[in-house]
Amino acid sequence: MDAEQKPASSRTKLISVDQPVEDVQHHEFYNKPGSALESLIPDWVVQFKTGCGCKDYRKKMDGWGTEGCIARENQIIGHLLKQNDKLIPMFRGIPMSLKKIAAKKLLAKAIELSR
Repeated sequence: MDAEQKPASSRTKLISVDQPVEDVQHHEFYNKPGSALESLIPDWVVQFKTGCGCKDYRKKMDGWGTEGCIARENQIIGHLLKQNDKLIPMFRGIPMSLKKIAAKKLLAKAIELSR
């Protein structure tokens, strides 16, 4: 197992983007939007976990906090879109415009969970 991947038992429970915030005990994500974002992205979506820098970017986002991530929305979305080559082949062919919408929705949910 590489350093980027957590064992299933220690990874934060996966949360659905459509799941109401009230249903999530989001105190564990308070002011940690990077950790909240990580919980929204299923492991199976990412084909290549090594070299993606996901863990470092999660820590960076958590360091910025909720307000810092709101201020850096475009930067974060740009980073997510640059990870296209790490996705499973089925997702690589999705038009970038749709991926951008998905990235925005994921970040908005992560910010919501971190409040």
